[in-house]
Amino acid sequence: MTETRSPRANVGVVAFGITLVVLGIIAKLAESVHESDAVVHTDNRILEWFIDHRSSFLTGVAKVVTQLGSGWVVTPIVVVSVIALMIIRRRGAALVVGFSSAGTAVLVAVTKHAVGRARPPVVHQLVSAHGDAFPSGHSAQSVACYGAVAWLAWELGKPRRGRVVATIAAVVVALLVGLSRVYLGVHWPSDVLSGWLLAIGWLATLVGAFRLLSGPNHSPGNQSTPTRIHRSQTGEG
Repeated sequence: MTETRSPRANVGVVAFGITLVVLGIIAKLAESVHESDAVVHTDNRILEWFIDHRSSFLTGVAKVVTQLGSGWVVTPIVVVSVIALMIIRRRGAALVVGFSSAGTAVLVAVTKHAVGRARPPVVHQLVSAHGDAFPSGHSAQSVACYGAVAWLAWELGKPRRGRVVATIAAVVVALLVGLSRVYLGVHWPSDVLSGWLLAIGWLATLVGAFRLLSGPNHSPGNQSTPTRIHRSQTGEG
């Protein structure tokens, strides 16, 4: 008899598969940075393009947008989300959201130290930035935070329109934050790409583990199911 894998397990396997693919791409990018091959040359050309198309208006927008990936904005969002989830007794989801940003911060710090890539020349930087360049922490956190919030919209069984809007908003914010880092001259394009990928891989790992460890009766937004069953059995409702 052929064993049928549950949908929950399938999601877990796909999530871990995404993680492996992402890790492979990041490793390849890091290797390219060390060898100064085509990736580095492409980084230079793209950065030059952004510099050539700077304007006072775009600079002002970029300085605001880039803050959406900073700890000053991300941390309150994560803390409030985790507290709210704990209040409604969605502890597993709270762990995913909390560890998404916290784990990403650790992975970014470790990877920066391991790769040790210098940022673009100071003369090109429009805002102050410290530490190594690869990967971009702002870009990674924009995915870790807003990606986790978008996942919550699906996990909590929100209306279809709400889920779609949350997903599109998360993608747009992550893209804009990443582009702002290159525009402002504090990161190379491959730093941004690696930041996105690192956070995607980590979030996929957390979601995969959440799915595999969830109870067999778990489904998005099903917390009220026992109450509905009880009412139907007692003639209420």
